Amino acid sequence: MEDKAKKAMLEEELGVLKQAENDASSKLTLAQEELQILMADEQKEKKRVYDLSTQLNDAKELLEKKSTEYADIKAALPKSQDALRLAREQVPLIKEEEDKLADDVNNTLISFIVV
Repeated sequence: MEDKAKKAMLEEELGVLKQAENDASSKLTLAQEELQILMADEQKEKKRVYDLSTQLNDAKELLEKKSTEYADIKAALPKSQDALRLAREQVPLIKEEEDKLADDVNNTLISFIVV
């Protein structure tokens, strides 16, 4: 009888252990599923960070390019302003020369008509 009692006690312990194993297995499965979800989320976030980093680098490059263009324009501005000033100063002289040439043409035409 002692063996039967011991066997019953061991079978009961085995049942408890199997239940604990099943619970642990279920928890492990849930944890593995959660891990897969977290890893997928991590990959999405890594891609998002990479995309944002790429956009930031592109924006930095564009800013550097525009800054260089701005600096070049700013450096060329005084020379362009001087050229514009000189051109404006020459406009009256050119207009005067144009008027003289127009008078010469008119006088030449008149002299041909009169002759």
